[in-house]
Amino acid sequence: MRLSTRIAHANMPAPVGQVFVKSLRMLADVGGSSSPEQSMLIDCLLPIDLSRKSSDFDALEPYRALFLEACIYVAVADGEYCIDEARLISKFAHQLGLSVRRLAQLEARTFLALRNKAMKNPKARPRNIAILWDSDAEVVTTNTLAMNRDTVITKEVTPLD
Repeated sequence: MRLSTRIAHANMPAPVGQVFVKSLRMLADVGGSSSPEQSMLIDCLLPIDLSRKSSDFDALEPYRALFLEACIYVAVADGEYCIDEARLISKFAHQLGLSVRRLAQLEARTFLALRNKAMKNPKARPRNIAILWDSDAEVVTTNTLAMNRDTVITKEVTPLD
């Protein structure tokens, strides 16, 4: 099921959706400013009015796997998964009570899914291109996935409990 669909089916309250989006924007801004691909992905994943009051970050706990997966999508949307983005995602996971081991499993599963989607698109160019799969929210650039193909393929993916 598409990430955007899973987010919609989560039926999170608006204040939780706002902290979800604000946190994704914070992640996208880690390198100084977000890329157009990152901004477009965030807007498509959860279109929400950010002018209203949001919940505390801890309100994301019931949605932590979904939120962290969205973080990974946003982090790679510009074609790079930099150390600062990885650190912030790790910090988010820690704040939401997810162990390092479980975050590594989630990362591996998400990277494998993204790589598989990129490989299914024969028209994908290898550098700085955003691909829209059947959904307006499944945006990712393929250069990172192509460059890291061997690493992603060899990662063992263990299902979350």
